[in-house]
Amino acid sequence: TALAARKKCCGCGCRHCPFNHAAVPVQRRAAKIQTPALLRGSLVELDADAGIDVLLWSGGKDSLLAARALCREHGNKRRLVLLTTFDAGSRQVAHQEVQIDAICEQAESLDLPLVGCPLVPHIPYGTRLDEALRLVQRSAPAPVARVCTGDLHLEHVAAWREERI
Repeated sequence: TALAARKKCCGCGCRHCPFNHAAVPVQRRAAKIQTPALLRGSLVELDADAGIDVLLWSGGKDSLLAARALCREHGNKRRLVLLTTFDAGSRQVAHQEVQIDAICEQAESLDLPLVGCPLVPHIPYGTRLDEALRLVQRSAPAPVARVCTGDLHLEHVAAWREERI
């Protein structure tokens, strides 16, 4: 395609950017991206001596409890990446009904990298999540060891994720 022939991101936030919006300034990415991209922090700065944990982050209290437990488990090692899905049109995270900008602020406060995964009607959720996990896998210095959730009270959601991810 013409986008791939360019060999680098143009910075406009193109819908099908094959470069994960690398040239879109990080402070503008949450408002622009149409494909999974890093919204905050750095994946290359994660510890390379152990696997990376990806936490599916909704911005709610259960996600925070899961993040705290994982950070305690990791000790001083930087091994945790937050991954959040949100509606590409409204820029809102489902269930929590918060804007993606608020999620970016949470990641900033926690000093954790955040990958954003915009959802669109014509691409299945599982496919989009796979794209985001492949981005982490390609960019992090160690392989993804676990995909974790904070679905403490949503057993049907946890079961679906357990089966498909």
